[in-house]
Amino acid sequence: MIIIPQLRLRAFALLLTVTLSAFAQTSDYNVQHLQDNIPNSGGTNTGFTAVSSINNAFALANNNRKVTAGVNGSSSSLAADDLSGARVLTAPNTLTYYRQSGSTGSNTRFNTSIWEYIGPVGGVNEMIIRGRYAVSLNGATNSVTQALSGITNANDCIPFITGILTNDGAAGADTGTAIAYLENNTTLRVQKGSNTNNVTVYVTVVEFTGSNWTVLHGDSGNTSGDTGSITLRDGSDGTGTATNVSAWSDAVIFSHHRADNTASGVNQAIEDNWPIMAPGSNNQSSLSAQLLNQSVPGGKGYVSVGGNLMYATYTSGKWTFEPVLRDEDDNTYEIKF
Repeated sequence: MIIIPQLRLRAFALLLTVTLSAFAQTSDYNVQHLQDNIPNSGGTNTGFTAVSSINNAFALANNNRKVTAGVNGSSSSLAADDLSGARVLTAPNTLTYYRQSGSTGSNTRFNTSIWEYIGPVGGVNEMIIRGRYAVSLNGATNSVTQALSGITNANDCIPFITGILTNDGAAGADTGTAIAYLENNTTLRVQKGSNTNNVTVYVTVVEFTGSNWTVLHGDSGNTSGDTGSITLRDGSDGTGTATNVSAWSDAVIFSHHRADNTASGVNQAIEDNWPIMAPGSNNQSSLSAQLLNQSVPGGKGYVSVGGNLMYATYTSGKWTFEPVLRDEDDNTYEIKF
């Protein structure tokens, strides 16, 4: 990989933790999973069980890079506009899909989970949807704000990106990236990768109001490294007090990534973007690892991930990581040959 001096990659991690004892009895959540192949004119799914209210439910993008999985069964190369897409829960019984105008005429696959809070009003596990937004960032305008209302505490909110549309008909993976975070109770900040192309970022802002929830936030800042760590803090913009995760086994990491925003097409391959996230080496960090194909010669080998030795394998276009077992008695590792 050639490092460009002006490279500005940025990851924003949002950590959600919950006290599991809250779910010892009847669950306060219902989750449904949907899969649809959608034309470039967009579409809807009305075949799932209707939620009671869209104020207590939202759609979570399950495809990598928050967009689509591409054309099912196809081995053809697709540009950024072909892969782009978004989903929004627009009515209790309607999931609406959006695709980029002018993109491939083939159907592309969306995978989505619908999370619905079904517990009591004011319950210890409650979440409330505070707003759904389609934020436009065009050309060199790669950072904008969106006005918010109704939020009690920005620090308890997660702005879930539920899709990204881009008009980039070239490789363009950098234009299909974005981050979102709350600056305060009334302001959402959204940034896109690249300094050209027209992009729309779909965001659903969720406030976790129940006392069982803890929401932490972390910002990598602009970095050119292939690996790094993000310190988790209690402020919605990634600032504030560094805060421990009480138990990683009770935590979920949601992340956003924004590519270089001072150039376009310089780091536009998929392998240049969308780092993986994993628990870090202590209770205040979330690992960000961007491993390129050439980082491990031969597509397999050992890498340090958050200070932990991992065996990395690159197959079928993706990296997998296997923890290397360490003998606690003599502090030796089980090594593969």
